Amino acid sequence: MAAKALEQIATGCSIPDTRTKLICTRGRAPYTATPEILQLVELAQEEGKALGLSIVAEGKGGLSDANLLMEAGIPVLDSLGPIGGGMHDLNREYLRVDTIPVRGALLAGLISQLCLSKSTG
Repeated sequence: MAAKALEQIATGCSIPDTRTKLICTRGRAPYTATPEILQLVELAQEEGKALGLSIVAEGKGGLSDANLLMEAGIPVLDSLGPIGGGMHDLNREYLRVDTIPVRGALLAGLISQLCLSKSTG
């Protein structure tokens, strides 16, 4: 439906001495939990447990930059930042400031574990 509407717009160009070309691309691949990503989940869960957090891996649909990294073969986790809600709605979006320190500690611990595992094998 959207593709047909875009095609109509492209073919309906009426500006003299110009042309319109519509190029369709595949877009981002869906986020898929690879074995390497599942290892990252386990590390995040261990770090979370030490902070009193229960980290649960779940698919949410939607897109993020994590999809691009995952497609490039780079293991990546998404949604580890501060807690909030109402995403992409300027009238409803919010951030729980009280979650910043503990989520920062989670990320710092995860980065530390990743660095240690890389340096020690």
